[in-house]
This record gives sequence, C-alpha cells and structure tokens, in this order.
Amino acid sequence: MTWLRPIDVWFAEQVFVFQDLHRRYARRLTGSEVEAEDLVQEAYTRLFRLEHWAQIANPHAFTMRILHNEAMERFRRADVV
Repeated sequence: MTWLRPIDVWFAEQVFVFQDLHRRYARRLTGSEVEAEDLVQEAYTRLFRLEHWAQIANPHAFTMRILHNEAMERFRRADVV
C-alpha cells in the first residue's frame, strides 16, 4: 500500500492495536461512552500532530498518558465552569 505514510503504518502497528484498551481506560476515566470516544479521538489526533512521533519509545504508554492528561484537563475545565 504505497499511499500509506510512515506515520500511518506506525500508528496502525503501535497504537491502534490497543484501541480497545484505550477506550476502556477512557470509559473508566469519564464514566461515559460518548465522552470516552471523544477522549480517545482527541488523543489520537494529538499523536498525529506530533513532529517526532517515531522517537516515542512506548507508544501505548504514551497514548495512555495523553488520555489521562486530557481527562484531567477536562475535569479542571468543568470545575471552573
């Protein structure tokens, strides 16, 4: 598949294979299926925006950390509002 970029292959092999774990963790953090899906998509978007994605030693752990940080940020924002 020549139309795939290196980041696409990396994402499929190193991140997307853990999508069920990511969704379960996000569901545990948010308590909502809809919020969890939104959180996972935001984490994946942040990964795709990284300039040095190939240097991430443990993409799964990095994604889990993004999910955690994004959830905490949303909770903080909700408390302010």
